[in-house]
Amino acid sequence: MLYNNIRQRNHPPVLWLHLTFYLCIVLEISGIARNIYDILSAGVIDVRGYALIAALAYIEDNLTEDIKLSDVAEACYYSTTGIQRIFTTVFGYSLKEYVIKRRLSKAARELTMGASSVTEIAFRYTYGSLEAFSRAFSRVYNETPSNYRRMSRNTELFPPLTVEYEEEGMVLMKKVDISAFYDYLQSIRGSYMLCVDIVGFEKINLDYGYAAGDAILAEVAKRIERHLLSEMMCIRIGGDEFLVLTGYENHDDARGLADRIISENGNDVDVQGHTIALSVRIAVTELPDKTDLFRQLIEKFDHAVEVKRELGKR
Repeated sequence: MLYNNIRQRNHPPVLWLHLTFYLCIVLEISGIARNIYDILSAGVIDVRGYALIAALAYIEDNLTEDIKLSDVAEACYYSTTGIQRIFTTVFGYSLKEYVIKRRLSKAARELTMGASSVTEIAFRYTYGSLEAFSRAFSRVYNETPSNYRRMSRNTELFPPLTVEYEEEGMVLMKKVDISAFYDYLQSIRGSYMLCVDIVGFEKINLDYGYAAGDAILAEVAKRIERHLLSEMMCIRIGGDEFLVLTGYENHDDARGLADRIISENGNDVDVQGHTIALSVRIAVTELPDKTDLFRQLIEKFDHAVEVKRELGKR
């Protein structure tokens, strides 16, 4: 997979580097090989970026299959320890955790669609029993699959990640892939969006653990969803950041929606035996009407959230 992707991007030096590395392994001169490989790859291209792209693509294509770390490594021509280390360094959690979250996120979407039974969805995403699926789902969403189906909308809590590529080289920058929403974004250009982030989310992760943090994300999604109209959309686009596409062309309407969501600030959430006071910040800004819609959207979102955070410190 990686071999084909690199060939399509016309980067023969990378292929040569990979072949050199594997030749050195075959010759069993790994100590020297490592030095040679590092020297040759320096200043040519960061092959780690291509490995991540290949790993993410392989995972996304095989979420309903049994995914082994060795299979992911083989798909991106990397060692198992190497791809695991790179993945954790860039994205902040293990490859296994990412697979679990992507499967549960896809399962959650199917639950809201209602076409399949909970049991069918459990087996589709490789869970051996309904009980195992329910336990895993409840740990992340703080809700049983059946309750989630009755109460929730189609908010993707753990959307696919991607690595940004630029022609001059690889930029190892994590971001979510929102390309699936391209048509909808095009249709509401010029309307207002809500830029939501969780107050003190990093401290919640540190004090109570990442599992509690995941439950907080699910709770924030539910709070937002309670106030949305059917045609609106909520997308998680960062660690503690949610984008709400309102479709409103009037700023006051969007601000009113933000205020209704904020009215739940301070309400306690019970998570894994802990009571956590949960609050969010919300900035309101206009959806960019630009050719490069995705980049402009993320840049505008980041700016709006940063301004709101700075105001909160005063």
